Order: sequence, then C-alpha cells, then structure tokens
Amino acid sequence: MERSRQIWLFVLGAFACGEGLPLEDRIISVRPLGVRVEVIQVLDDSVRQCTQALVTDGTRVCVEALPLDRVRIQPWFVDTEAPLTSEDVDGMIEPIWFACNLQPQEGLGACLSNRLPLDPNAIPDCPVLDPTMGLDTILTARAESPCRLTEGLPGEPEYTIPADETFLFGGDLELTMIGHVPNEASAEGLTEQCVAQFFGESDELSSECLILNQRIAIGPDSALYDLAVAAGIPGLGAPPMAAEADRHPAISSFSVGIRDADMTREQTEFRETVTRGEVIVVEPGQVLEIETIVPETDQQQYWIPRDMTAYDPVDEAFSGRWFRTWGTLLGSTSNDPRSINTWTMIPGPQDPIGTGDDTPDRATLYYVLRDGRQGIDWWWIHVDLDGDDDDAP
Repeated sequence: MERSRQIWLFVLGAFACGEGLPLEDRIISVRPLGVRVEVIQVLDDSVRQCTQALVTDGTRVCVEALPLDRVRIQPWFVDTEAPLTSEDVDGMIEPIWFACNLQPQEGLGACLSNRLPLDPNAIPDCPVLDPTMGLDTILTARAESPCRLTEGLPGEPEYTIPADETFLFGGDLELTMIGHVPNEASAEGLTEQCVAQFFGESDELSSECLILNQRIAIGPDSALYDLAVAAGIPGLGAPPMAAEADRHPAISSFSVGIRDADMTREQTEFRETVTRGEVIVVEPGQVLEIETIVPETDQQQYWIPRDMTAYDPVDEAFSGRWFRTWGTLLGSTSNDPRSINTWTMIPGPQDPIGTGDDTPDRATLYYVLRDGRQGIDWWWIHVDLDGDDDDAP
C-alpha cells in the first residue's frame, strides 16, 4: 500500500497589522522546508535492494525502513541567510521528538491527536532495540506508542524502527517534533511549555510554539511480507507485488547562467554545475537562468492495490518548490526531472521597494525536490549583489 508524503507545519506567528501573511515562496525567518529520513543501518539487506553501500554513497539512500532498521531524521530548517545546521536546530529551536504508530487508515497528524490529552511526563522513552533479539521475538509485543526519541542529536535524531503487526496491514510511523521559534530573550523552558500545551490540548497554544510532523514509511510491503512469513505470522493472505525500497531522488546537476535584463534566454551561457551553498556574484537587475536535473532513473515505479487480488504500477511524480529571500522568481513550482526557472535581481512581491539601500548585500535561493512519496532532496545558492565576494564561504 502506497503511503503519501506529507509534512505538517504549525507555526503561530505575530505579524504587524495590515502586513498579512508572507508569500509561500518568500523566506523571512526560520522555517522548515522539508524532512529527510535516511536508512543508515539495515537489519538484513538480502530481503531488498537497500544495502549499506547505497547509504554511504549518498545518492540513492533508502527512505523506506523495515523493523529493526535504524534511521536518521534530518529536518531542513532555513532562514534568511542559510540552512541551519543540526547544532543550530538544537540550540535555536530545542526540539523534542515523539514517535507514534499510525494505524492503516490514520492520516498524518492523527496518531498523537487521537490520543490527546496525554501527560507528557508519562510518555516513555522509545526503547533502544537490539536486533540480535530477533524479529520474531520483537513482533510478539506491540511497540511503545507514543514514545520519546532519545537517540542521536536533538537536531538530527536517530531511531531504530520497532516491530508491530499493524505495519503488515499498511501502518506507518508518525514523527512529531515540538520546539519553539528562535527567541534568545526568553527561550529557557519554552519547548517544555509547548509540549505541555500541545499534549494538554490547550486552546491557547503559544505563538512561539513550532510543531512539525513527518511520516516514516515502513516497507516495502513485499519485504515486510517476507519477514512476516519468516516469523511465522498466520493469516497474511496473498503476497504483495515485489518492489524495491523507496529511495531518495538525487539532484545531479544545478546549473546557473547570468545575463542582463535586456538579453534573451538564448544569449545566456550556462556555467558548470554550482555546488550546494555556492556564492555567485551578480549585479542588481541581472537575471539568473537556473536549470536542475534529476536522472530519470531516479523516478521509481511502485505498486498500489486495485482490489484484493490485483495491483497497478505507478511512477513517482517529481515536484519541486522554489524559495527566495529576495528577488523575483518566474515560478515557484516545477514537476519535471528537468526543471528550469528564472531569478531576477529586482525586488519581488513583498520585497522592500525604494532607494538602492533596499537591495540586500546577499540573497539566497532554496530548491526542494520531492518524488511524490517520502523521497526528497534539496539545494541552495547565494547571490552577492555588491560585487564583493571576499567574505564568501
């Protein structure tokens, strides 16, 4: 059964009267743009095409996890200057993470919500599972749900996937991160206050609370079925179609060309692929022609049930989102392995318009690619507009 990708963000922010909400593609403060779940240790790579080599290669990392696999959760927070490191997330947002076993028919966000109110102090730590116990032994007991993640770093936690029979019938895992918007003046104890308000179903959730949900897909279903057969679980029914594990797509090329506003696109000469975080120096008013490429081989095929006896093949559907701290984008979305956009160095919607002093020294562009399931990849570049790149990283 295919599990749809969703990310739920709830930030209550205070905006000046009359300003309204910022445009979705405009970054004005700290904001999460995605969450990446990576399988970093597999219990048994013989049951699927998800080996440690794929993990360490960094290009075809598995998204779907099987019981007793270990995953790393990477939230991608950005601000008006650059992406936040895991240390930044830890120090500025102080997140606390919870895991909850989603039932087959529950939507993302429902797992914890359907169990509220809860006493957060009574929620146990997620057990550190020992793969040597054997899957058949662990399957005899339901996993702790909900539980609090304790492994890894707060800004980049790790989690060993528990075993639960609901996973065999379409269940997944729901992750909930509770933190606070950066606030150096009064941050002490703020995350704990947000946790208490959220679990108590408070009608007055603080405007400084930040809540983020992400699904961990358990599968592939064919591998789950094989594991269940090996564990001797009865009543499984017909086996699902064999499928490879869902893997992250990888942006293989991110090219940028620069032209003056009075030149045509055909007069733009593309540069070599720019690296993540690279700084490009341009003049105000110039145009950046951007092209991103994802190999078509990264577009996986998977199976969805038509009825109890038949399955239909479906190709992943790539979708991209563009975000900017300043400037004018031709578009904010794309849906093709080859994505083209134009970023013009003039004030965009909701950017300050006035004297030359309103032009920033540096602007940043973020790009997030998703594959329609749980796969995700991202890129970002900086543009210096003052002609001085001496401080470029």
